[in-house]
Amino acid sequence: MPRTYRFMIADVFTDIPFAGNQLGVFTNATGLTDSEMQMLAAELGFSECTFVLPPEGDGDIDYVTLARLIGDIDESGTHLRHAGDHYQQMGITLQRGRAVALDTEARSIKLDDGSSLGYDRLLIATGSSPATPPIPGVAGPGVHSCWTLADARAIMAKAAPGARVLQMGAGFIGCIIMEALAARGVKLTVVEMGDRMVPRMMGPTAGGMIKAWCQKKGVAVHTGARVEAIEREWARRYGQ
Repeated sequence: MPRTYRFMIADVFTDIPFAGNQLGVFTNATGLTDSEMQMLAAELGFSECTFVLPPEGDGDIDYVTLARLIGDIDESGTHLRHAGDHYQQMGITLQRGRAVALDTEARSIKLDDGSSLGYDRLLIATGSSPATPPIPGVAGPGVHSCWTLADARAIMAKAAPGARVLQMGAGFIGCIIMEALAARGVKLTVVEMGDRMVPRMMGPTAGGMIKAWCQKKGVAVHTGARVEAIEREWARRYGQ
């Protein structure tokens, strides 16, 4: 009889203790779509495919659209997969949870609820994390990344009309966040290290036009500048 294989896509491994050898463990699969991973599993001869995604659902989020959540869309608009039976239609078993340990000799992973899942081949697709610049004070209160639903919710809770907001970075995603924040009526300042806005995509003329447009909309834009430190004495003194 043909062997039944299980191809497990583990999407959220963080600081996993490895047991035994690491043969047969596939890493760096970030960026593959559902269909691409399903086709990969099929090409390798696996008849079953399991996704392990985080319980809070961030593995289903479009991170470009997430930036707009701060502005004019609701959370359903950030979902990559809208059909409730999407994974079933793809022939994929969906397992919600977080992997906390991996045993390559036993070919199993342990989830945070104490359960274990076996596999024949394992693809670890951890995704990425926001880059934190080495700035004194960046790890303190009042500094937010926009990478998860929880991040976006925290920013929305603070970004009330009239609130003072400083945004570091004016790249493509940064400009989407900037537009969303401006629409909420905050007093927004943007600091970009490059000599123009969207420096990786726009030339000097286009980057300068974007900057001028933002300034006309009331956004203070500083290009060719960088944040050297985040100090909180002023905020404590004035209740910001």
